[in-house]
Amino acid sequence: MLCAEPLTRLFYQDPSDPVYHYTVMGFRLLPLCMPLSLWSATYVPYAQAVERRVISVVLPIVDGMVGVVVCSLILIPRMQMNGLYISNILNGFICASVILVGAWLALKRCPRNIEDMMAIPERIDVGPEERIDISVTSMEEAVSISRQISEFCRQRGIDGERSYLASLCMEEMAGNVVRHGFSKDNKRHSADIRVVHKGDEIILRIRDNCSAFNPSEYHKATSKNPVFASIASERNLVLQGFRK
Repeated sequence: MLCAEPLTRLFYQDPSDPVYHYTVMGFRLLPLCMPLSLWSATYVPYAQAVERRVISVVLPIVDGMVGVVVCSLILIPRMQMNGLYISNILNGFICASVILVGAWLALKRCPRNIEDMMAIPERIDVGPEERIDISVTSMEEAVSISRQISEFCRQRGIDGERSYLASLCMEEMAGNVVRHGFSKDNKRHSADIRVVHKGDEIILRIRDNCSAFNPSEYHKATSKNPVFASIASERNLVLQGFRK
């Protein structure tokens, strides 16, 4: 967008030529439609995958065929070629509105976040009685989740061993996130925990908004340190013995 005129000069040299002006405006305006167009293009295959048939048919029809064509018929007589560029931008907002309305109708309420916009079907997700959601913002809360998960497992009739392992694993993972992820900057962080009882399975999920952690970089850094290498070797021996 900033280089619109230099890019235009690669093709047209006369600034007084109307084509020169339209090309400059194209470079400046068309990138604005890309984020919403990408959202729409991504949402269609998702809607098809979860068998939301109505929106998976309506959205491609609206995207371009209705959004661009109708807006162009209105704007081009008034704005010439610039009307086509702006029509593409408006098309993105129209498609986003279709996604919003579709999620609203599916949920019977206004969507508040990305998961709401996805309107995940119940057969893919689980009902509120089959899961427990906990948000952790401090080490004190991380320590207390073990009790909450154990109580959830007890109410669902899960055996004691799996209940103990689920609560212990999640407490350890949440504690590691708080200890190592929350302290890297001065921003507010949280770790969202979900424990799901689905069929005969217990599914543990933890999601945080901390700085990204790259395991391969950690491995490279620790593998060069003889102390860490020794610890890793002993850990592998223990795991091998445990498996046997």
